Amino acid sequence: MERVKIAITDSDNTTKLPSGWCLMAFMEGDEVLHLGISPNAGKRYAYLKERAKEDAGVDELLKTASSLQVEKVNSALDALIALKTGVHDARPRLQNSYRPWQNYVYLAIDAYHFPFIRITPDTNDDWIYLGPFRDRFFLADVLDCVGRILRLPRCESDVWPCDKLDRGLCGGYCRGLDSSFRDPDTDAGLSNDPQASGESDYSLEKLDSLLKESFLSPSQGILEMLKHERDKYFDDLEFIKADLLDEEIALQQKYRDWLIFLYAARQLSWEDDRLLVERGRIRRCTYRGRDYLFAPDSTPYRENESLALNLDSVDEARILYEYYKDYSQG
Repeated sequence: MERVKIAITDSDNTTKLPSGWCLMAFMEGDEVLHLGISPNAGKRYAYLKERAKEDAGVDELLKTASSLQVEKVNSALDALIALKTGVHDARPRLQNSYRPWQNYVYLAIDAYHFPFIRITPDTNDDWIYLGPFRDRFFLADVLDCVGRILRLPRCESDVWPCDKLDRGLCGGYCRGLDSSFRDPDTDAGLSNDPQASGESDYSLEKLDSLLKESFLSPSQGILEMLKHERDKYFDDLEFIKADLLDEEIALQQKYRDWLIFLYAARQLSWEDDRLLVERGRIRRCTYRGRDYLFAPDSTPYRENESLALNLDSVDEARILYEYYKDYSQG
């Protein structure tokens, strides 16, 4: 098994690190300070050196460590097992100095509360949550894409209605929150009956249905709309516009893949000669001749968090999900 040890003071040390999944151990002498895993140790180490400029915890880790030891493993699952057993044995004193998930975010939706769609670091309110997502900017791009197609709200201020309604970029669902926009007799704007008033096209019930269909359903409706629009541009020889839609199609495919994973994550449970997995977490494993037992996930998830994982468990669940997909497909 390939193992490389480099001095933290070596300015050109990333070129010496192996490629592929690795266990990364920051050391002070023989003491393990911090353990992590990555499919690209050189890129992760370069990122940490840059992050140390603004993150006191990472800065302390790199200043305290005298060396970085990188051990190449065969797969993401092997890396995960090595990490969990390593943390169990070594109890690294600076393990929390860098948490890969600390900037992960959730998508929050609620058709009955302004601003209807939020990107948030927690699940503390009563909105419907899903996630976490590793990249805030990816999620923002997805919201912009779906919002453009369905004219969903992407509110940028506390003032509403805003100029997006005048420019035709939004359906103006915020009007459903204001009684001054409703017919006093029919309560238009909140009616489910499209015949009740011409204003019912911005009812909050309609928005609720659109939000759930767009972001909670793994159906391919949005993808099909984008592909149809892309094909039309291509047929009309508008190749630049078609290429832009290819990027949006890739975004939606990635979002749908992550959504399917979130539906499956807490259902992942199996046992084999090496692992016992319960609710998307490793409960027990055998590693290098030793048996390890880990605490179960006892999080009391609320109904509105059915598609929300804990920040610190999503990476583990994703590795187990990918392994199970590959294993079950032979």
